Amino acid sequence: MRHPLTTPLLGLLLATSLMLPARSHAGDLNSSEASVLITSVLIVSIPLAASTGLSNVIKEPLQASARRHEAARRKPAQPLPDMEVKSIESRGNERCVELQVPGQPDQTASLRWPRAEGHDPASRFAVGQTVQFKETGKGSGWTVRDAQDQLLAYVPTEAAAADNLSSDW
Repeated sequence: MRHPLTTPLLGLLLATSLMLPARSHAGDLNSSEASVLITSVLIVSIPLAASTGLSNVIKEPLQASARRHEAARRKPAQPLPDMEVKSIESRGNERCVELQVPGQPDQTASLRWPRAEGHDPASRFAVGQTVQFKETGKGSGWTVRDAQDQLLAYVPTEAAAADNLSSDW
């Protein structure tokens, strides 16, 4: 990663150059005037140089993070096979629905929700029921539906789940 020092150095050069015209036009400065002038230049130039340098140092990691986040957001939900509900359980502070692709015991999934009074999506499922995962129009996740096409739950993609607008308020 490069750390260009041109901007902080230019800021420092500008700040110190402000002292030169003041000295040439003012004549002899007493110690109080010189102290105020030097202090003023330092008060302006040091934070300016430091902040400009820091912004250049952190700009690249922030841009890289934004590119990764944007790439993850663009990956839409992919089709998933129908699954059979194997169990519905309470685990600690969660409600869990265990799913499996019929005839393929190695292909399983688990849907989990935090336990909340008056909000229990797991209660809409039944053991032995076959559910379908249908992609949402914008690709932000899947709607889980039963054989009668009744909505049972919404499952967001990883990127959509990480978005602060995906949580319950």
